[in-house]
Amino acid sequence: MLYNAKDESEEKFVLVEIPKALFAGFNHTLKRLQQQASTGEKIAFLPSIAPDVAGRNPEVSPPNYAAVEGFAFQLDCLRTNGHISSKDPLNLRPNDLKSDPAALLHCVDTLCEETTLDRGQARALCENLCRGLAFTQGPPGTGKTFLGISLVRVLLASRRDICKPILVVCMTNHALDNFLGDLRQIGLSSFVRIGKNSKETWTQEFSMQNVSKRVKKTTLERSNAKTAHIQADALCIEGVSWCESLNCDTLCWPAVRELLETKYPDILPCFADIAQVDESRLTDVRLARKGGGFAYEYWCDGGDLKDIARLLERFNKLLNRTPVVEENGDSITIDAHQRVVAQISQNASSHLERPSKVDVWSLPMKEREKLLDQWKQEIELRNILDRTAEIHRRYQAAIQRKRNVHYEFDARVCTGLDIVGMTTTACAMHWAILRELGIQTVICEEAGEVMEAQSLCTLLSTVEHSIFIGDPLQLRQVSVGAVFSRAIC
Repeated sequence: MLYNAKDESEEKFVLVEIPKALFAGFNHTLKRLQQQASTGEKIAFLPSIAPDVAGRNPEVSPPNYAAVEGFAFQLDCLRTNGHISSKDPLNLRPNDLKSDPAALLHCVDTLCEETTLDRGQARALCENLCRGLAFTQGPPGTGKTFLGISLVRVLLASRRDICKPILVVCMTNHALDNFLGDLRQIGLSSFVRIGKNSKETWTQEFSMQNVSKRVKKTTLERSNAKTAHIQADALCIEGVSWCESLNCDTLCWPAVRELLETKYPDILPCFADIAQVDESRLTDVRLARKGGGFAYEYWCDGGDLKDIARLLERFNKLLNRTPVVEENGDSITIDAHQRVVAQISQNASSHLERPSKVDVWSLPMKEREKLLDQWKQEIELRNILDRTAEIHRRYQAAIQRKRNVHYEFDARVCTGLDIVGMTTTACAMHWAILRELGIQTVICEEAGEVMEAQSLCTLLSTVEHSIFIGDPLQLRQVSVGAVFSRAIC
């Protein structure tokens, strides 16, 4: 589109409109599935979801972690007060059910007697625990959410040495808040809610932003975050300059700098040397980049290098004009500004004192305009377009690196927690965090309204136990098109 706007290309574009569908609702899911397909990432339980041979019933087996010899799900946490002191531990061994089917019935009977679960809930609890991929359906009022809470309690009580958080996924923010709220009511508070748009004020305490504040970053994490931010910052500043040269008749400093580097290396120091700062001070470098090209712009307006006050005025004007995304704890300080201003003053004085092969600062305004016209003739529009597009691609890559740095820290924050809660959209958006965590267990609440594509985004290759609980007759998938609605019915 950029090339078309400047008559450098005649490409045709098609605008696709999807009425009544929110772009954010499917964009992240689509991107996630596309990335999964292009990289060849495995989907958990794929032989069960899409068997190679049509009509073949998939094998029902317990989660891999539960198939280890001697493993047992600890059910004592579900006992009521009157049975807590029982000497016999209440547990469920998935491996024993293969050789003794009656063990399941015995466990169900015991759960009915010693817990608040009814027979249907007790049976569903055992079946969900003993199946790697489990689906539970029940009409309204049968206690599906209570079953989900009970499963979380058992799963947390049964964890061994490797304590990875359980991923809780819901289609809507409302359903997620309700489920996490129920967990909170029974005393579970070691969880984080990833994503926004919650209408419950209590969830703010458990947001990723607030939970991460309680964890101190390592020296390496702080360094990586600062480096990634500075790189993205510098590309943003340069991108703005290139865009300005496309939208107005003046040449931007990056374009002139490239021309001078290749054709007029003797002229380049007349501008570049004025902006030199201490490279060991990253804040000073960032400040100088933000005001980059101030000496060139000052020269274009007929500025005199001897008038240092006006030179610094132009520098400060550029600082206020250039947009920069600030990072927490990494804002430009007053001390840094004072150091850079002092360095610029010194650079200007030094340039005036030492002899130069070419001194463009001594040229009158008419000669400067003639030189600018010459440079305009030598810089092709196509080159500006190419460089603008290149800077855009590099900026997008820098932003992704910046996100990855944050994802790595967020994953470390989540590692010590019991629960990670998010919507299906957030799950597709923050896949990198989940992959870094190596999630093993997923519980999808109100799964009846979750579409297949969104369900696939929860099945990371590391998942060994996935539980879907819902009722498609109560809360089901919603289609905005009449044709799709009829197809689903």
